[in-house]
Amino acid sequence: MFCRSSSGQGTSAEAGSGGPTVRRQSEFNPETALSEDEWKEASAFISHSSDEDAIKGKMKLTFDYHHNMVLDPMQSSDILTVFPQFKDIKGLIEQNFVLMFGEGVSGKLLKWITAFKKKVIQQCKKLPSTSDLEELLLAAESPTGDSEEGVNFGWDSDLSSIILLLYLIPPSAQGRKRPGKSGTNIEEHLREITAVAQPYLLAAGPWKSSVHQYFIVLDRHAIPCKSTSSLGAFDELFKAHFVFGTSYNIMLHNMYTFIQITVYNIDVGKVKESSRVAEIVNIVFSPVLTEDYIFSRYSVGDQLGKGGFGVVYEGRRLEDDLKVALKYVTKTEDMECIDIPDHPVPLPKEIALTFLANKGHRVPEIIRLLDWTDHPDHFVMVLECPSPCENLVEFMRRHGGSLDEYTVRQIMWQATNAAHMCCLRRVLHRDVKLENLLINRETSEVKLIDFGCGDILRMSPYRSYHGTAAYSPPEYYSRGEYCGWPATVWSLGILMFAMLCGHFPSDFDLHLLQYKRWSKPGLSKAGDASIPPLAFASCGASKPCVASCALA
Repeated sequence: MFCRSSSGQGTSAEAGSGGPTVRRQSEFNPETALSEDEWKEASAFISHSSDEDAIKGKMKLTFDYHHNMVLDPMQSSDILTVFPQFKDIKGLIEQNFVLMFGEGVSGKLLKWITAFKKKVIQQCKKLPSTSDLEELLLAAESPTGDSEEGVNFGWDSDLSSIILLLYLIPPSAQGRKRPGKSGTNIEEHLREITAVAQPYLLAAGPWKSSVHQYFIVLDRHAIPCKSTSSLGAFDELFKAHFVFGTSYNIMLHNMYTFIQITVYNIDVGKVKESSRVAEIVNIVFSPVLTEDYIFSRYSVGDQLGKGGFGVVYEGRRLEDDLKVALKYVTKTEDMECIDIPDHPVPLPKEIALTFLANKGHRVPEIIRLLDWTDHPDHFVMVLECPSPCENLVEFMRRHGGSLDEYTVRQIMWQATNAAHMCCLRRVLHRDVKLENLLINRETSEVKLIDFGCGDILRMSPYRSYHGTAAYSPPEYYSRGEYCGWPATVWSLGILMFAMLCGHFPSDFDLHLLQYKRWSKPGLSKAGDASIPPLAFASCGASKPCVASCALA
């Protein structure tokens, strides 16, 4: 059977509300502007070619033209006639939306399940009960993949949770048939949908909870959805409003506004959202997420480690079975939070530093931060978990307590690059040590972990040290202060010595190293000393240079 979903006729309550019909600055900046002849040539190619990839490329080149077309009331109804490829090629709606807002905005609805769905369900349970509401709640809480028996009365779990927004955020008074009514009869709205230029979903399947194909219907044209999931289809429906410049249905305006500003984080301009929308935004879009966020996305396995910071567990990301590490950190009263670019609220320092160390091109030697949640008394970090791996203490133990020069050279190159890139990104790790370097037993790849002792790197000296005493710079004890770059180099020197010798250098060892008189049987000769005086490499006035630390 065919079923129509949650969208209908009518126009937005207020033109220029910051919704889909507003002209915005596009994220897309073409390298060259097409001349009139060039765009006509591109349009002719689009009309006659059967190469989908080539058509997508030409549609990208002509984006400015067809986007301006949909925002022109005199031309908007012709868009699917001039560009019928929207009906023939899946993914063009997604492509245009990305060109308008960027990749980061385009993928926002993927967080509906983890960040919004359960909170919406919880809030709807507080509403006055009706039979329609109870059916939607039952469907929304049904696990994905239920058998058809007993669940064919409603939509699947994800779509049901989105439709619940119509109960949680009912239409404003001018959009209701009976002002004062606390809920909205969904089926009544669905029956009122007519074939006007207003996008809605057409679902094909044996019953509502088992749909095998979705279409976006716009002005009597059926556009096949790229996604076969209800959540993916609704994502495309929302984006179609912006791609085709169609206003939100007046009955759905509050719901779409909520989704626009919370899920996709698209501004609504100068118009203030309704008080009910603002209220639900404050509840659902709280910066503190529940524990359910983690458990809904990751399975938690055995404990990997425990320390003063908290506990680390192994885990799996449910969507793709990726192995991860889940680090639970208990907050203290004096735990510092810092501001970082592109994030609206201060973050616990460890999260912020790990985020900054990963910002920019990927550095394989720095552990990746995949996800996090912040809670009043603790926070959780989801980190990559290379396998099979162990820290350097365990690795050295398996190799007799110390390592050969070739292995140390491989490890030091990677550890130095990780520390160097952290410094370039204004991150002082301050605890580069054997325990905080993971090595893959099969590939010898090394990753720097644990930014819990770190700080923002600055040029002025630090007067407190939060790292491990064995790696602390001597000037901290002699002068009571130290600088970030030199301290990083010192810790790398201590690290190298410990790997080669199986123990930390004594004061006498350091004295001999300073005068290039230290030696160890079995090590190769390199100039006047057996080990390059890496910890004492100078750059200016006794300032070690991280860039000089990698062993040749």
